[in-house]
Amino acid sequence: MKKLGVKKVLSLGLGVSLLACSALSHAENFQLHEVTVKQVLQWSDGHIFVSFNKQLPETSCSSRSRVGFHRDDPNAEFFKAQALTALATGKPTYIRANTNTDGSCPVHSNSMKLNAMAVGY
Repeated sequence: MKKLGVKKVLSLGLGVSLLACSALSHAENFQLHEVTVKQVLQWSDGHIFVSFNKQLPETSCSSRSRVGFHRDDPNAEFFKAQALTALATGKPTYIRANTNTDGSCPVHSNSMKLNAMAVGY
């Protein structure tokens, strides 16, 4: 087996990192402004869904008027507070969600993953 030098190993590592970052950057991100939250619900598997009055652009996700996240998501507490505030107040809300890097739907195979939300935006 051939021994690789430190520079070659570092170059290979950098190349793999760049490829991984490139793949991650191709997830489709979508934004909606001034939506009205219509429903917030949690499934028994821990996924929480936020439904709203507008549809996200055409994607492979069949549920285009809702987004989801898991209760174990690092931002779950914030998302829950924002969703319930938006539902209770009816204030216009900003939503940003994404698909997986391959274009598939990350939540229940039919919904995009919520990654940003702002009430009164």
